[in-house]
Amino acid sequence: MEYTKDDIYQQVKDQIDIVDLVSEYVSLQKKSSNNYFGICPFHHEKTPSFSVSATKQIYYCFGCHKGGDCVAFIRDIEHLEWKEALEFLAKRLHIDWQASSSRRNTKEQEHYQEQKRQFLLANSAAKFYYAALRSPAAAEMVNYLRTRELSATACGNYGLGAALDQRDLLVKYLQKSGFSEKEMLASGLVRIKNNSLYDLFRRRLIFPIMDRYGRVIAFGGRVLDDSKPKYINSPETPIYTKGEHLYAYNFAKKFNAPEILVVEGYMDAISLLSRGYHNVVACLGTALTHKQVRLLKLLDRQVIMCLDSDAAGQKATYLSLQRLELQGLSPKVLKVKQAKDPDEFVKKFGIEAFNNLILQAEPALNWRLNTAFAQAEQADGSFDESVFFQAAIRILAAINSPLEYARALKEVCKLVASYDESTIADEVKYYKNTQEFQQYQRSLRYETREMERPEAAKVILLEVKQQPPVNEPSMAIPPAFVNILWLLCNDNSLYQNFAAAIDNCLQNVKEIQALWLQCRQALMKNTFDAPTLLNILSNSAVSLKDKDQITRLFLQESSIKDSKLSQESLSHNLSELQRYELKRRINYISWRLRNDDFSSEAEKDKLRQQYQSLSRKFWELKR
Repeated sequence: MEYTKDDIYQQVKDQIDIVDLVSEYVSLQKKSSNNYFGICPFHHEKTPSFSVSATKQIYYCFGCHKGGDCVAFIRDIEHLEWKEALEFLAKRLHIDWQASSSRRNTKEQEHYQEQKRQFLLANSAAKFYYAALRSPAAAEMVNYLRTRELSATACGNYGLGAALDQRDLLVKYLQKSGFSEKEMLASGLVRIKNNSLYDLFRRRLIFPIMDRYGRVIAFGGRVLDDSKPKYINSPETPIYTKGEHLYAYNFAKKFNAPEILVVEGYMDAISLLSRGYHNVVACLGTALTHKQVRLLKLLDRQVIMCLDSDAAGQKATYLSLQRLELQGLSPKVLKVKQAKDPDEFVKKFGIEAFNNLILQAEPALNWRLNTAFAQAEQADGSFDESVFFQAAIRILAAINSPLEYARALKEVCKLVASYDESTIADEVKYYKNTQEFQQYQRSLRYETREMERPEAAKVILLEVKQQPPVNEPSMAIPPAFVNILWLLCNDNSLYQNFAAAIDNCLQNVKEIQALWLQCRQALMKNTFDAPTLLNILSNSAVSLKDKDQITRLFLQESSIKDSKLSQESLSHNLSELQRYELKRRINYISWRLRNDDFSSEAEKDKLRQQYQSLSRKFWELKR
């Protein structure tokens, strides 16, 4: 059975309560019967302007005007694309539709399993390097980190490790961990020579590279002295493709900030991160690639480039700015004065001075003109106006926006006193007919094609297990069941009168079976009250959020005095719970039909019949 994106989207919207979803990220307060308000997670504010509607299942911020449904919220808060946000929510509901499509043939299934093993191997290697840095043999590296003013806490937070000066320490560790020679070689962390395996990284400080979901996918190694090469990075593997990731992106996306700073190296990023500046990523190369630009675009922040000031760094900045602008961004450039890079600057002047420096970042156009002006300055202090004029003409010719062009033209006139606006405009028109400009246009078309090129098959997201927070059980309670407990707690005789109907309904709901059995024992003894329930909850695998909500509800003194009204409410909530269980079973069978490639047609027909039967029951109950 083939799925469609619309089917999945509808299932997700039907099964996700946006109030519960948003409450995991934002502290909400109920302002009316159906509306909740909180501090907006998408912009800085002091007075809550972020609203969530329980009836319409939408959110909207009256400050920054962001709004939408549950998928749009996850897209914005997790900085994902729309399809990835849909995957994220489908995973919560166990609608494993992307994983099913990846298993449609043997080759894709093998690729999926290979990726899964490589994630495990990379994670094992990260633990190995992390432990090595804390061993006596890594004293030299620990001293090096102290000279760079990086604390042990910072190194631990960002997973820094050490590759010791031995040939095959990692090889032996991975072999003991159950990884084959083929898997180790595929990871790029192990190489082979004369039929002997050896480690790629030796006597190097190790930086784990993570994807945007926080999974280790590769490593970078830095020497401690001036030997070459200074850095070695993992080669491309089944889970790592160069140019598709940004170092520390998984940390930066968690912080709501107006800007994102792009630096060149690991040490620049780590130095800023360790001092409390979290809005920084490193480009893991020279210029930003189009895929890295897409990642930055998802953050919806002001991009500030801060690459090295040498010739290679300036060339990379030019190309990065072009690619950022092609995707509709308005980047800025930060010049680090009185230091060669951000790492040296924060050591000299501190993080507060760096925060003030960020405010001085200049727009891309100003940076291009100022750079051209600086290049026209001669060694003897004189200024070669013709050199700047030629560079300015190239900059003006590349501008498409009429408003931007007019502003740039005025800036050039200020810097070049010998030419008026009309003369400069004529020179720009003439330059646009030259071979040099035609070559620039061809390179721009190439960049546009690269930007629009469809992405290759992505690493599967849904099968990567995300562990719940420590001491936070993951069991969730259906709201209808909470209402039933509240009714029974107020009037134990309800259970005595309707035991058969209640048992028949509740014993079929998997999520609450264990909890219901404990409550049932108290009801049969006619001793079921709020303290008893809270005691049962304290020893059950119920999430802290549910426990808190149930506790607040049961501490209220209100109750239903009318027995007829209690019976009607009980009947209504039993029906709600039946619908909940039917929907869960329908989703499971739907998942089986999409994922089970090995069942016979007869078995699939039986599943389809069950699906149709349960669907009819569901809609009958809903009516």
